[in-house]
Amino acid sequence: MTLTFDAHPRSSLIVALDFDSLTSAVKFAKQVADLVGMFKIGNQLFTAAGPAAVKEVAALGTGIFLDLKFHDIPNTVAGAVLSSAAMSGVQLVNVHALGGHAMLEAAVQAISAGVPMGADRPRLLAVTILTSMDQKTMKEVGIGGTPKLRVVSGRFGRRSQSHSQGLRP
Repeated sequence: MTLTFDAHPRSSLIVALDFDSLTSAVKFAKQVADLVGMFKIGNQLFTAAGPAAVKEVAALGTGIFLDLKFHDIPNTVAGAVLSSAAMSGVQLVNVHALGGHAMLEAAVQAISAGVPMGADRPRLLAVTILTSMDQKTMKEVGIGGTPKLRVVSGRFGRRSQSHSQGLRP
């Protein structure tokens, strides 16, 4: 799979399915599926419906961005990423970069594990700073600098980019 975002609006549009029920999410998704390239399934819908959410939404013919921001010990994140990559339709998966370099490396290894060479596999993204965090919130949790500086550079982003193909700051 080559994930590209060309000039066609559909290919560039990811719509969040921030619903607490699969029925509501699928009802909405059916109404706009022809207009979007991907649906984002985050913690709220995934906790409510589990992998069934991915299966039902992917059946509409769009890609899935599984936005669960995995952040745990490396082995646990690797297992979660491996399970995510095995779900049909998942094109993007993310982890939280604050999990550290070893966790990021484990996620990179897991995204490729079990996928034959040349086969389609999801892309792996690393979240550096949550959009809800301002400088005060960052300071409360021990992160210095401005949100803009941390989003662009990331604590591990530059180092991981050079060692882990697939992770970008």
